[in-house]
Amino acid sequence: MSSSWVWTAAGYFIMSITRTLKTLTTASPVCRQVASSSRPATVRDATVFVSQRSIFGLISCQLFSTSSSAMEDITNIHYGPLPADSPYVKPFRFYYTQNGKQKNWDLLKVHDSVSIVIFNVTRQKLVFVKQFRPAVYHGLVSAEAGEDGRSIDMKKFPPSLAVTLELCAGIVDKPIPWVDIAREEVLEECGYDVPSARIEEIMSYRSGVGTSGSLQTLFYVEVKDEDKVPAAGGGVDDELIEVVEYSLEEARKLTAKGNVLTSPPSFLFGVLWFLTNRAPPAKA
Repeated sequence: MSSSWVWTAAGYFIMSITRTLKTLTTASPVCRQVASSSRPATVRDATVFVSQRSIFGLISCQLFSTSSSAMEDITNIHYGPLPADSPYVKPFRFYYTQNGKQKNWDLLKVHDSVSIVIFNVTRQKLVFVKQFRPAVYHGLVSAEAGEDGRSIDMKKFPPSLAVTLELCAGIVDKPIPWVDIAREEVLEECGYDVPSARIEEIMSYRSGVGTSGSLQTLFYVEVKDEDKVPAAGGGVDDELIEVVEYSLEEARKLTAKGNVLTSPPSFLFGVLWFLTNRAPPAKA
């Protein structure tokens, strides 16, 4: 093999890398984040670790960003009766007399919960999560799913339709202060390890007032890049959670008139609270 051939091949390789770098500078915000930071960033279901000058990390980011997401790999959908021992939902009928008339209402006993508005002050980004929500999917397909859910047209209704954008959140299922539960969720879902003292309680409110009336408490925390724990985030056990970041401008667009989102009301409330009370002023 001649030395001239080797140098020619090397030249083509360098040209290819250069083109890749040029492409990535205009790629998705997540890839731009990876390219400029030594911190991990979740690209769909892959966590990519790169240094500021890691060419191979940039190439990996591009490859992962175009791969299919395990979150949307949904098959074998079907319905069944709710087991009596469900640890999450317990249906029952509520009887009462109102203004002399006997009435009843069907209810669900569910866990109370916490949600957390997370703002990364290092990069001035709000940190949200995405995940597939069966309830949202059922709401989309219920008219065509049949009694057992086995007749769903997965091409007409791809699972991506039910991937929601939400605040970091979790149920209250431990006898510990709710702020400590919020701290655990911030670490498990988004990968930031912060002391409970840095997490601020904002307010509590009732959700699902027609079915459960469960209590949710909203918290707020500011995090920094140095709070990020490598390999943390994305959920625990068999959870599939994608961590995403939105700029202030992108967050403001979420609340624009006419939007149709799969996000729950608590998400929109949290975003509006932040934009009203804590967001840096918009640049002129």
